[in-house]
Amino acid sequence: MFPLIYDPLVRQVLTVEEYKSLMHEADARNVPLYVNNGFLAGVKDRYPEIHDFLADERYFECVATLHGTEPMFDRTVYRYRSGSLSNPD
Repeated sequence: MFPLIYDPLVRQVLTVEEYKSLMHEADARNVPLYVNNGFLAGVKDRYPEIHDFLADERYFECVATLHGTEPMFDRTVYRYRSGSLSNPD
């Protein structure tokens, strides 16, 4: 679930390749990259490859789980570990 906000810097991605592109861009620009996902169970069901990629601690760390009024409104925030895409060890 994408956040219902207007922010021109938010990018909506639906594939692992799009995430990797953003990770390369963050490394090249030397800026942090955060991922804000809603309804984690839905991500796991609809986009299992993205769920697994974000759960890979070589690349991301979970920095927060923001609980909504119901589990489907929860949000999970990940931070990309800068440089890890180039050096996955």
